[in-house]
Amino acid sequence: MELTNKHNLPSVLMKVVNQHQYSKGKANYSVSDIGIGEPPKKVILSRINSDKISRDIIDQFYAIYGTVLHYIFEQADDEATLKETRLYKDIFVGKEKRILGGMIDCMRKVASFEGEDAFGILDYKTTSAFKYTNKLSWKSFIRDHTIKQNIYRLLAQENGYNVIELKLLVLFRDWVAGYYKNKKGYPAPIMEVKLEILPDALVKRWINIKVKDLIKAETILPDCSSKQVWQDHQGIWKRCIHYCPASEFCFQYQTYKKEIEEKLETKPKRKRKNATAK
Repeated sequence: MELTNKHNLPSVLMKVVNQHQYSKGKANYSVSDIGIGEPPKKVILSRINSDKISRDIIDQFYAIYGTVLHYIFEQADDEATLKETRLYKDIFVGKEKRILGGMIDCMRKVASFEGEDAFGILDYKTTSAFKYTNKLSWKSFIRDHTIKQNIYRLLAQENGYNVIELKLLVLFRDWVAGYYKNKKGYPAPIMEVKLEILPDALVKRWINIKVKDLIKAETILPDCSSKQVWQDHQGIWKRCIHYCPASEFCFQYQTYKKEIEEKLETKPKRKRKNATAK
């Protein structure tokens, strides 16, 4: 990904983002690539156009925020067995083989049974306080990270670690002290969330289905559904416009964009009232 600085912000911000850009290492796909609602088309187009995609530094605010957060905790945590460690697992779908990889933020020993150590995975996350106060948004947030953390758990087990505990440390970046004191149901600025351990069979089935979909998309790109483009009641494709790095290379989105532009051009203009009329 090419990083630009159209607003002439301090160069140190460019260095922070460039030095901490996420890499999949030797993996074909990351844990995020097979998350809930992640469209195969977005994953494949982002991968094959990675050297053409550009983002401005001002659009990387949350990435910088998250990078600083991870760095602070990584430096301070002297009890972790693993910190910011990438793990891999071979996934076989029929005759096809793909490598799944993921970066574990923190893993530490939490128990020992008959001389065998058991571990817990802790992931650092930043999000909005609004997401917590909106029940549907928070439920979706927890569901998504439950799936992802269980995939990390399997990656850890594949590499010899028995993981029995999954947690998130959530920091609310837009937290307001006044709301915390006076608004019922408003969260504390930092919250630890324990996640459910899912059955191995369920997690493996999820991985196989998602990787299979991605392998198919490598040959024939499927169109994104209205749900995947985050289409609102006005027909606006929010994910494509604001959150998909590969939208400029997507024929489906470019067709939609052209149709919208044509509608705006042919829409009758409202007559302006004469300001001097009595």
